[in-house]
Amino acid sequence: MTRIPDPPKPPPGFTGLWSSTDSDGSRTERTYVDGVATGPYRRISADGIVNREGELLDGQWHGRLVVRGSRGQVLDESMFDRGTGVFRIFTVDDRLGWEIPLRNGKRHGTVRRLCDGVIGAEEWRDDVRITIDHCMEAKQIALMLGDEDLFAEGDALRNAVAGGLTTTESLVGLLQQVRAIESRGVASAFIVRHLRGLAASIEAALGHDR
Repeated sequence: MTRIPDPPKPPPGFTGLWSSTDSDGSRTERTYVDGVATGPYRRISADGIVNREGELLDGQWHGRLVVRGSRGQVLDESMFDRGTGVFRIFTVDDRLGWEIPLRNGKRHGTVRRLCDGVIGAEEWRDDVRITIDHCMEAKQIALMLGDEDLFAEGDALRNAVAGGLTTTESLVGLLQQVRAIESRGVASAFIVRHLRGLAASIEAALGHDR
């Protein structure tokens, strides 16, 4: 899978306004204090619309976060307290695509997302996925597996079972989905390798639960 390179980051200890531009012409402006994002934040589209505007405190959303649509209209206003609040992402045609509850900057609670015209839901605890939406397909799993933080592999799954955060039934369901995507033959060898690793982690967690 080809990863889009991250935009350049400011040098250590940087204080001031830092702007980075993506390949599509959009840019992000952040204010830093001693190398930490603190102050105004703006995400500006290639045609000059401020799509997302808010404040950061010690790298976390804090205060009012405003999201604007393709014509500059306000789509959402959310309040955050040091990384705790509801983060919303909209599609290019201004529909709600994601609704992500955050606690201290980590996904925590029911994450809702638009998939094939319907809203699916997944449960998260401290940035660990507990249940998975049945609308998940190979492309979404490929993107998901591109971020090491999304699946903490075996330890997180075993801890979820031990802590009562998930059940044997939900893990069996997830394992069945992974096996189905793997057998469908639509994923690259890279993704299949990671799917097999995920399946092994689930099986280890199931073994711990017996």
